[in-house]
Amino acid sequence: FKENMGEANFQGVIASVASVEYIELEEFLNIKKEGFKKIIILDSVSDPHNFGSIIRTAAAAGFDGIMVSNHRSCPITPVVEKISSGAINHIPIIKTTSLSASIDELKRSDFWVIVTQMQAKDNYFEIDYTDMNFALVMGSEGSGISKTILNKADFNIKIESDFESLNVSNAAAVIIYEAKRQIQIKNSLNPKTK
Repeated sequence: FKENMGEANFQGVIASVASVEYIELEEFLNIKKEGFKKIIILDSVSDPHNFGSIIRTAAAAGFDGIMVSNHRSCPITPVVEKISSGAINHIPIIKTTSLSASIDELKRSDFWVIVTQMQAKDNYFEIDYTDMNFALVMGSEGSGISKTILNKADFNIKIESDFESLNVSNAAAVIIYEAKRQIQIKNSLNPKTK
């Protein structure tokens, strides 16, 4: 048992829990929700600390799912679960054999695709996240987002930084919470009538 846990530190407490299961994209698309859906797509993010942190941030901000590829992506490990602080049990994780094909399916289901890249013209706060289903694509720190995925973008955005670049989990948090901020403002200005 211990050899399968890697570097996980249990701080004297251990419990037996069911392993987290991935869901299929079709299952995610069939989940009913009032309003628009928001999903994070991780293109070749392989660091378990980044993966776990993005899961935690996305779940805390009310995002509806996270998509990863079978290839060149971090699997769900004890480290990912620990870093997510339990959030992994509160947000669907979609695993796909082809991010490209799955993005095409999202687009057919009325999702807009937002990609992040340092060379983008628009800043992350200059687009409106409130009036659409959207998929936010984050790439690995080493190679960024693949050209195939970049070509599917409806929006290209950047985070201007005085330093070279932000860690992918930090960059994701900045954009996720900008989207949440915009949505909260819109909801406060247009309260639902009962």
